[in-house]
Amino acid sequence: MSKLKQVWGRVMRCLSHCKFPLKRPSIAVVFSIVMMTGYAGMLNAEEVPAGFHRLPNGKMMADEPATAVAPAGYYLRKNGILIKVSDDIDLTAPPPAIELVPGEVPPGFHKMPNGSLMANDPDNAVVPEGYHMMPDGTLMSNSGEGGGGHHHGAGMWMFDYKYVRMYMKDLLDTTRTVTPQQAVAVGGKYGYMMAPVDMTMDMHMLMIMYGITDKVMPMIMLHYMKNDMAMYSVDGTESTMHSSGIADTVISAMIQGPYNSNFNIGLSLPTGSIDERGPMTHTAGNVREEKYPYGMQLGSGSYELKQGISYEAATKKIGWGASYEYTARLNTNDNDYKLGNLLLADGWLRWNVNRFVHMTGKMQLRSQSQIVGADPELDRTMSPAANAAAYGGKRVDASAIIKFSVPSPMMSVSLDFTKPVYQNLWGLQMKTSWIASINFGLMIH
Repeated sequence: MSKLKQVWGRVMRCLSHCKFPLKRPSIAVVFSIVMMTGYAGMLNAEEVPAGFHRLPNGKMMADEPATAVAPAGYYLRKNGILIKVSDDIDLTAPPPAIELVPGEVPPGFHKMPNGSLMANDPDNAVVPEGYHMMPDGTLMSNSGEGGGGHHHGAGMWMFDYKYVRMYMKDLLDTTRTVTPQQAVAVGGKYGYMMAPVDMTMDMHMLMIMYGITDKVMPMIMLHYMKNDMAMYSVDGTESTMHSSGIADTVISAMIQGPYNSNFNIGLSLPTGSIDERGPMTHTAGNVREEKYPYGMQLGSGSYELKQGISYEAATKKIGWGASYEYTARLNTNDNDYKLGNLLLADGWLRWNVNRFVHMTGKMQLRSQSQIVGADPELDRTMSPAANAAAYGGKRVDASAIIKFSVPSPMMSVSLDFTKPVYQNLWGLQMKTSWIASINFGLMIH
């Protein structure tokens, strides 16, 4: 309105100094001139250059910030906002973030059926203030609240299949390496009849998760396990033990908290066997059917309470986070023992190579207490694997992970390789050499 008054004043001053056939210009003539002049000024003010669009707040933004070129007299900030160059504009100041009005879909994004916001072009999207974008283009709130910003969301199903192989070789007494031959040496420090040489553990895990709300997601994890342990006897005889079957089942829930945090609470059900038996070779010609040691069993035999918290944050190219989980064994099992409580703590750093490839480095601390009690059928002097006191300890793992993902449908494949960098174990027990896994993920609505 002030601009229109200025135009009206200029027109009236012009008319007062001009000569017209009429002594007093008609109101219609004056009105027409004013409207044409005002319309021209308004048209010029509203003009949007090619390759740009106007935001609800009146600012102009590039359709493609990465390739846009600013018109003469304008400056293009890195966030795609076009500003007119003037003396009161500090071009060295950081570009202001786009403010997202609650319930509004920001420029360059669209709303998914589950209510979450997805970038039209994740490689060039400008993230609103208070939010960050996941590698697949999903917009997430830094506070974990509002905006439909959760990575999964209400009504979303998530399926994960994971295959893990762990390989163990030789023995450790705290941090000192001990060979199987040393463990069974007659008159030696340990004096066992037999000792483990190496072991492979193969585990298949299927996880099913469903978003009841944007903040609460229950899940179930089903496990199948296969164990193979090679043994060395005091007379030099070698043999192998085998066990396989359903392992323990975990029912839990992930609850979204503030500041990019998630809380996890769950219960592990003792669906895995703790009574696995098979032929055990003590010496040549001395093979007996016996119960397998603790590490060859498929479950814990106890109900277990799992609780944890995790934090995650990200920019366009870099993500980082940390998590903590504690597993408490709630009861002594039917074989008069319970496994030691387990603490896991890790930190990780992710590099988003592009919208499809992501690489992560992770460090994890694993600390487990000793077994409480003992299975009366196991002879603790026969093998370190049968000695309840020779379980538990501390381990630090370094992991390298590469993940390939596509946004529609939301599918991913992850490859993980883990190598322990430090192990300090209670008593004489097998040390972990490496762990490898492959994970397939699918999210559907």
